[in-house]
Amino acid sequence: MNRIHCLPGGIFACILILAAHPIAAQNRQAVEWHNTGLKEKDAQKKIEAYTKALELDSTLVEALFNLGMTYKNLQDFERSAFYLNKAYHSRPEKVPSQLRVQILFELALNHRRRGQMTGCIEALQGAKGLATDQDWRAKILFELGRSLYQIQRYDDALAAIREGENLGSKNRSYFVTLLQLVESEMELDRSYQAAESARKNGDLKQAQILLEQIHSKNPQFRDVSQKLAGLNSELEVSAGKSAAATIYDQAQKYEADGDLELAILSYEKVVEKLPGDSVAQTRLLSARQMLEQKHIQDRLEREYENGMTALGQNDLVRALMAFEKIVEIDPNFRDSSKRLKEAQSAFERESQESILARYYTDGLTAMNKGELAGALSAFEKVHRIDPGYRNVKNLIEEAEHNLREKSEAFSSAPANSAMAAPTDSLYQIALMAFAREDWKLAAATLEKLQFLQPNDPKLVFRLEEARANLMRQASARSNQDSAGISHAILTFGAIAVVVLFPIAGLMIFSPTTRARYYMLRRNYGAAAEVYEKMLERNPARVKLYRVLAQIYLTSGRKDDQAMKVFKMITRLNLATEHRNEINSIVAQNYLSEASNGVTFKVLRDPSEVDQEQ
Repeated sequence: MNRIHCLPGGIFACILILAAHPIAAQNRQAVEWHNTGLKEKDAQKKIEAYTKALELDSTLVEALFNLGMTYKNLQDFERSAFYLNKAYHSRPEKVPSQLRVQILFELALNHRRRGQMTGCIEALQGAKGLATDQDWRAKILFELGRSLYQIQRYDDALAAIREGENLGSKNRSYFVTLLQLVESEMELDRSYQAAESARKNGDLKQAQILLEQIHSKNPQFRDVSQKLAGLNSELEVSAGKSAAATIYDQAQKYEADGDLELAILSYEKVVEKLPGDSVAQTRLLSARQMLEQKHIQDRLEREYENGMTALGQNDLVRALMAFEKIVEIDPNFRDSSKRLKEAQSAFERESQESILARYYTDGLTAMNKGELAGALSAFEKVHRIDPGYRNVKNLIEEAEHNLREKSEAFSSAPANSAMAAPTDSLYQIALMAFAREDWKLAAATLEKLQFLQPNDPKLVFRLEEARANLMRQASARSNQDSAGISHAILTFGAIAVVVLFPIAGLMIFSPTTRARYYMLRRNYGAAAEVYEKMLERNPARVKLYRVLAQIYLTSGRKDDQAMKVFKMITRLNLATEHRNEINSIVAQNYLSEASNGVTFKVLRDPSEVDQEQ
């Protein structure tokens, strides 16, 4: 704002010729020390001389004035003001008016340097009242106009400047320059006040225009830069609020029309523009909850439709899956709980009947083929589930009788006569031994069969299983002699539980269906258990190895059972999309066994293990 800080060196130069103001006859030594100070060129020596003069005469105005001026030249304005004040108030009745004008003028400049504009103006007005010399009055009026301009008293400043200009001073051009500056500043001030008024009245755009005009003319004018920045921010907020209000209205329309996705997007934009708008945040949360509920209802409707369709098609597994999902989310959705019980009951009835019929048919088929062990196993399963089913008791007695006869005939035959025995009879005896868990007889019989048919992978697997069970049985007997419970009794006990509790869910329907159900539910452990039992009953079903390997890989299993299946995959060279991964797991297992002291027994010939026993 203050664009005039100083004027050229020649303007209103003040040369104090104190000789023009004879010092009244006082203490002559004080006067001499004062005169010595005038002659000295060194500031400190001047101060010493003036100080000595004042020690001799503390009211010596000239010494006080010149000491104040010396401190002014040293930029020590506080001390300068102190001595100038003392000079002005010391013996005012005896000090010439011209010297008092000079003292007031210097005091005014001192006040202005220290930011004391009120003191500055008062001193200049006092000097103006005392000054009779035209040049001095012009100088005083110029500084007075300049000071009034600095504190934004423009009208008073113009009056002082015009009065000085009318004196016809030789420095009139400076008054003209200052006058133009004040008039320009007054114009900016009027625009500034108009902008403030427009802002208070809410006309932010008009206020912005006025402030921009001021800024283009004088960026340093007052706080116009800060005001303009704040106003621009307000306009942005105002524009944002206006745009947000439009979007908010549109969001409400979307919500009313049920288009919740678009409503949510719109509410999100409003919240982005107005982060503190709690109403918009509440509506956004409500719309999201409504959309989530709508998705849940849509899902329930789809599942219900799927369940009803599955029931109509007698696809009980799919129906169970659908109604279970519904009941988990909302047990009261339509009649889903009732439909679920209906599907469960139908599933249980169908599963038990189909199992009995399938086992019975498998037993008859095996009986007709002479596979007595397989027939006995199938009939015993039927008997465990329903002892009164058809003529299953008689069939079990017949199969057991025929198996005993074959077993006795084989046991009484000479050791080398096994070479002459038909391979199918030997295999039946081995299966019978498996059924009775007579692992020693099973291993011996399978070794003879392997000698006769060395390239049969089914015999390799069966022989390995029999030997492993034989070793486990021997170990169990040595550690648990007091237990006295055979594996067959435990198995029967487990099945008895199933018989006692036929409603225990999925344990009573066909293995393939049950396994498929478990896989759908991602219960890989239960699915693996079903396929393991199927493989135990029919080890020649190569497909089961692939399915089990896939389940083990999916569930991350690498236990003994999983490794057994993985190794069989590699030995039989079965085609599977995960062959490389299985090979890698088997190789790592071999390395692990080697590092633990097992010297690759699994890679040796099976007969070597038996010889070591």
